[in-house]
Amino acid sequence: MAHQAGQWRDTRETVNNLRRAWYHIVAALGADRATMHDLRRSAITDWARALPVHVAQRLAGHANVQTAILADDMDAARQVAEDVLEKQEDALRTQ
Repeated sequence: MAHQAGQWRDTRETVNNLRRAWYHIVAALGADRATMHDLRRSAITDWARALPVHVAQRLAGHANVQTAILADDMDAARQVAEDVLEKQEDALRTQ
């Protein structure tokens, strides 16, 4: 279906194109796995570290400030778990 210049296209086409581009970028970077939601989560975490939490909450569109805090805490917990697993793998390699 041809579209005239300046007309909005079907949203599915836009989403599919964005998703295709995202996976191309992830593959080009050699990342094992990354989602567009990971990008959103990362941005919200950065906002929560640099801005007052109520500002990060508003930017993220969260109704409750606890949601923004929980997202930051979960990212910190995920990083701790990854660090522990990496140390264990290093220890196993040296044995």
